[in-house]
Amino acid sequence: ALEEAYTRGRWLLGLLVLQSSSSFVLDNFQDLLKENIVVTLFLTMLVGAGGNAGNQSAIKVIRGLATKKMDGSYENMANVLTQQLAVGLLLGVSLAGVGYLRVYITNGDATNAFAISLSLFFIVVCR
Repeated sequence: ALEEAYTRGRWLLGLLVLQSSSSFVLDNFQDLLKENIVVTLFLTMLVGAGGNAGNQSAIKVIRGLATKKMDGSYENMANVLTQQLAVGLLLGVSLAGVGYLRVYITNGDATNAFAISLSLFFIVVCR
């Protein structure tokens, strides 16, 4: 148990340090965030959606490698990337639509809802 905790702990510590760098980004945009405080209310939604979408893609690839459904060939890689792009686009559009409604209903501003849902779309597609 100690060996596994050490191995996983190293990765988690590295990710924690890497993710903490977002505070520097947010600090550089303090004035913009003060003017558009609504963005901060939905940061957890954006970050969570990106993390969840990325984890699902990673698990799909890991499962494919473990079951030998993915063999590492160029053709297989192209098929997987094409399929994942299509899935990402479908999920991005649907989640952005739901995100737009959520922001609009709770905030009442179409511009904020559009900006946040557009961000959500790109986050999901890129993951």
